[in-house]
Amino acid sequence: MSAERVLGASRRTSALVAVALVVLVFVAFGRAVGNDFVTYDDDTYITANPLVLGGVTARGVIEAFTTFHAANWHPVTWLSHMLDVELFGLDPGKHHLVGVALHALNAVLLFAAILMSTRRLWPAALVAALFAVHPLRVESVVWASERKDLLAGTFWLCTLLAWARYGRTGRRRPWVASIVFLFLGLLAKPMLVTLPFVLLLIDRWPLQRLRDVTALRLVLEKLPHFGLVVASCMVTSIAQERGGAISSLGSLPFVARLGNAALAVTSYVGATLWPQGLACIYPLDVPPPEGAGRGLGLAASLAIAFVVLSIVGAFVLRRRAPWFTTGWLWFIGSLVPVAGLVQVGSQSHADRYTYLPTIGLVLAGVFAADAWLRLRPEFVRPALFGAAGAVLALTFASVRQTATWRDSETLYRRALAVTDRNYVANHNLGNVFVLRGQPAEALPYFERALELHPNYYPALNGLGDALSRLERYAEAQAALEHCVRVRPDYAEGHNNLGLVHGKLGALDAAVREFRRAVELAPDHAVIHANLASAYALGGSFEAAVAHFEEALRLAPENRAIEASLARARAGLAAARGGDG
Repeated sequence: MSAERVLGASRRTSALVAVALVVLVFVAFGRAVGNDFVTYDDDTYITANPLVLGGVTARGVIEAFTTFHAANWHPVTWLSHMLDVELFGLDPGKHHLVGVALHALNAVLLFAAILMSTRRLWPAALVAALFAVHPLRVESVVWASERKDLLAGTFWLCTLLAWARYGRTGRRRPWVASIVFLFLGLLAKPMLVTLPFVLLLIDRWPLQRLRDVTALRLVLEKLPHFGLVVASCMVTSIAQERGGAISSLGSLPFVARLGNAALAVTSYVGATLWPQGLACIYPLDVPPPEGAGRGLGLAASLAIAFVVLSIVGAFVLRRRAPWFTTGWLWFIGSLVPVAGLVQVGSQSHADRYTYLPTIGLVLAGVFAADAWLRLRPEFVRPALFGAAGAVLALTFASVRQTATWRDSETLYRRALAVTDRNYVANHNLGNVFVLRGQPAEALPYFERALELHPNYYPALNGLGDALSRLERYAEAQAALEHCVRVRPDYAEGHNNLGLVHGKLGALDAAVREFRRAVELAPDHAVIHANLASAYALGGSFEAAVAHFEEALRLAPENRAIEASLARARAGLAAARGGDG
């Protein structure tokens, strides 16, 4: 057979693999188009986000690049959500469809990048297929708020593909393209800060560039990549500190974070091999009382030993099993930004954090099997059947897991069913009932959350809100005062406390709380409106007008605020007329 015919057959096979990957992704995650938005951050990112709800506008684009939102700076992610709203409004099915399509694209890009790097078609196809349909992907694919995962994945894989081409050809254009793709990926999600290190790993294997160039050159040619990473780390640190997302060292000691990071690694390995009991939130253990010592438990100590020994093993095997070295260090290294050494949020670990790191884990496993089968060709056929069976089993597991994201109540009930002592899921389920206008049904979930974590300030706020709606104002005040003592910079707690003070007739106290809430959340239209209403009730119409105007600027479509502004202006005019 001529070289041209072999090349043509290879291209046709690659195209068929790409089509099969797309079909598998839509089978695994396609039912997401029937899912709703959920209350777990979808309001912050999409359904109640003024930046996104306006669609694609010049002002919105500028704001996406120049301001921090949701304790992050990821303008490409905001632009993606804005474009979805521009095209589809708030139809959740279409938002989810875009997510599934992006994941299908990523599966094809991964196949192309591994094929370009290793020149091994079927191992590359299996790596891409296992990545594409694994249930750990569900959170990233079907949770609308995790669009940033998918976009970051797209640009990560484009960078990888460009670098593989550069490594194979030495041409300048793919080198430049890798810098551009990394830059765009960092604008989607800063987790790509470890990508230059992954490029160094694939330089050694599978590209084997150390045979032709020095290690120093491999580092120097990535200086632009490292420069982008340093800049991204600085911006992200500022954004998360201003957004209050980073836990203090006092609230979560370093020893505890180190142990949790190692436990998270072992959890990800276990979930990759046996993806059972997946949930939307795995909360951190409740912190010990202030001043109490907290050492490492046995499980955490064993997990740390496992991680350290595995890294040592990766270096020892770098010549005999370079695929393991590249794959395992890709996995471990890519988890560093989300391992919890700098704790962001209340989760101990999360399925979404595996989106890019476990590619390395799968790469190591598949190419280890490939090396073994080359020595034992009689096992190739059974291995192919086994691989096909694994892909199909994972596909149908993802179908079932996708169904757990159907709506908020289903999502949180699933988390409560498969996790222990989940104060976050209890709180979130309580909020679902509050939003439905069922505060009495919400109370047991807030109370359970506080039983598990007495200082969990979102649950204290939720409990106070529910009690207020039930007109149990004295109890609501006690819960909300506890909330703002625990978290003095929590704007929503101050806002709800202001509402309770207003109900109790303590107008000065209400104004004080609303003013503090406005200081903490100056872009929150409802808080401005609440402060304005309190001023108006006290006869301070000039201040009321100013805050109603700011609220209307932030929420220009809100007719209730517009009507309140008109009444405040009339009151101001009447007061000035009376003065005259």
